[in-house]
Amino acid sequence: MVNWTRINTANIYEQKIYKVTAKFKIEDVFQLTDRRFYLLGEIIEGEINPGQLMDLETIGLHKKIKIESIELGNKPNNGKPWNGIGLGTNELKENDKLYLKQQSSLHPTINIITPQPI
Repeated sequence: MVNWTRINTANIYEQKIYKVTAKFKIEDVFQLTDRRFYLLGEIIEGEINPGQLMDLETIGLHKKIKIESIELGNKPNNGKPWNGIGLGTNELKENDKLYLKQQSSLHPTINIITPQPI
Protein backbone atom coordinates (compact mmCIF):
# COMPACT_ATOMS: atom_id res chain seq x y z
CA MET A 1 0.00 0.00 0.00
CA VAL A 2 1.50 3.34 -1.01
CA ASN A 3 -0.40 6.55 -0.34
CA TRP A 4 1.41 9.87 -0.28
CA THR A 5 0.32 13.03 1.49
CA ARG A 6 2.00 16.39 1.06
CA ILE A 7 1.71 18.58 4.14
CA ASN A 8 2.43 22.31 4.18
CA THR A 9 3.62 23.65 7.51
CA ALA A 10 3.38 27.26 8.71
CA ASN A 11 6.31 28.24 6.51
CA ILE A 12 5.17 27.75 2.90
CA TYR A 13 8.72 26.92 1.85
CA GLU A 14 8.98 24.11 4.34
CA GLN A 15 7.09 21.01 3.20
CA LYS A 16 7.03 17.45 4.43
CA ILE A 17 5.87 14.38 2.58
CA TYR A 18 4.35 11.50 4.51
CA LYS A 19 3.77 7.94 3.36
CA VAL A 20 0.67 6.20 4.73
CA THR A 21 2.00 2.89 6.01
CA ALA A 22 -1.02 1.56 7.93
CA LYS A 23 -4.60 2.18 9.01
CA PHE A 24 -5.70 1.85 12.64
CA LYS A 25 -9.29 1.60 13.89
CA ILE A 26 -9.75 3.17 17.33
CA GLU A 27 -11.97 1.21 19.71
CA ASP A 28 -11.22 3.07 22.94
CA VAL A 29 -8.74 5.48 24.53
CA PHE A 30 -7.45 5.62 28.09
CA GLN A 31 -4.75 7.03 30.35
CA LEU A 32 -2.93 4.84 32.85
CA THR A 33 -1.79 6.65 35.98
CA ASP A 34 1.76 7.99 35.51
CA ARG A 35 1.98 6.34 32.08
CA ARG A 36 1.24 7.17 28.47
CA PHE A 37 -2.11 7.92 26.89
CA TYR A 38 -3.22 4.94 24.77
CA LEU A 39 -5.37 4.53 21.70
CA LEU A 40 -6.69 0.96 21.80
CA GLY A 41 -7.86 -0.68 18.62
CA GLU A 42 -6.89 -2.86 15.72
CA ILE A 43 -4.64 -2.62 12.71
CA ILE A 44 -6.88 -2.62 9.63
CA GLU A 45 -3.99 -2.83 7.16
CA GLY A 46 -0.25 -2.35 7.04
CA GLU A 47 2.37 -2.54 9.76
CA ILE A 48 2.88 -0.22 12.73
CA ASN A 49 6.18 0.47 14.49
CA PRO A 50 7.28 2.81 17.29
CA GLY A 51 8.51 6.12 15.91
CA GLN A 52 5.83 6.35 13.23
CA LEU A 53 3.18 9.04 13.50
CA MET A 54 -0.57 8.86 14.12
CA ASP A 55 -2.31 11.33 11.79
CA LEU A 56 -5.35 12.59 13.70
CA GLU A 57 -6.61 14.87 10.89
CA THR A 58 -9.34 12.40 9.87
CA ILE A 59 -11.00 12.77 13.28
CA GLY A 60 -10.71 16.55 13.50
CA LEU A 61 -7.45 17.07 15.40
CA HIS A 62 -4.80 18.81 13.34
CA LYS A 63 -1.95 16.85 14.91
CA LYS A 64 0.53 14.20 13.98
CA ILE A 65 1.74 12.48 17.13
CA LYS A 66 4.60 10.05 17.61
CA ILE A 67 3.91 6.43 18.55
CA GLU A 68 6.16 5.93 21.57
CA SER A 69 5.08 2.41 22.48
CA ILE A 70 2.97 -0.46 21.19
CA GLU A 71 1.39 -2.84 23.68
CA LEU A 72 -1.23 -5.55 23.79
CA GLY A 73 -4.37 -4.28 25.53
CA ASN A 74 -7.35 -6.14 27.00
CA LYS A 75 -10.82 -4.70 27.43
CA PRO A 76 -14.11 -6.35 28.40
CA ASN A 77 -16.69 -6.11 25.61
CA ASN A 78 -20.25 -7.19 26.49
CA GLY A 79 -18.86 -9.50 29.15
CA LYS A 80 -16.34 -11.10 26.80
CA PRO A 81 -12.62 -10.35 26.70
CA TRP A 82 -11.42 -8.33 23.73
CA ASN A 83 -7.75 -8.04 22.80
CA GLY A 84 -6.41 -5.08 20.91
CA ILE A 85 -3.29 -3.12 20.17
CA GLY A 86 -2.48 -0.09 22.32
CA LEU A 87 -0.57 2.78 20.70
CA GLY A 88 1.01 4.92 23.45
CA THR A 89 1.99 8.59 23.32
CA ASN A 90 2.84 11.46 25.66
CA GLU A 91 2.31 14.18 23.03
CA LEU A 92 -1.34 15.09 23.71
CA LYS A 93 -2.72 17.92 25.83
CA GLU A 94 -5.63 17.29 28.20
CA ASN A 95 -8.20 18.88 25.85
CA ASP A 96 -6.95 16.63 23.00
CA LYS A 97 -7.36 13.56 25.23
CA LEU A 98 -10.91 14.58 26.11
CA TYR A 99 -11.74 15.10 22.43
CA LEU A 100 -10.37 11.64 21.56
CA LYS A 101 -12.42 10.08 24.36
CA GLN A 102 -15.54 11.64 22.83
CA GLN A 103 -14.64 10.50 19.31
CA SER A 104 -13.62 6.94 20.23
CA SER A 105 -17.24 5.80 20.56
CA LEU A 106 -17.54 6.33 16.78
CA HIS A 107 -14.66 3.87 16.19
CA PRO A 108 -12.83 6.12 13.70
CA THR A 109 -9.97 4.97 11.51
CA ILE A 110 -6.74 6.96 11.43
CA ASN A 111 -3.71 6.81 9.15
CA ILE A 112 -0.31 5.79 10.45
CA ILE A 113 2.31 7.75 8.55
CA THR A 114 6.07 7.92 8.11
CA PRO A 115 7.93 11.09 7.02
CA GLN A 116 9.69 10.74 3.67
CA PRO A 117 12.64 12.72 2.33
CA ILE A 118 11.75 15.35 -0.27
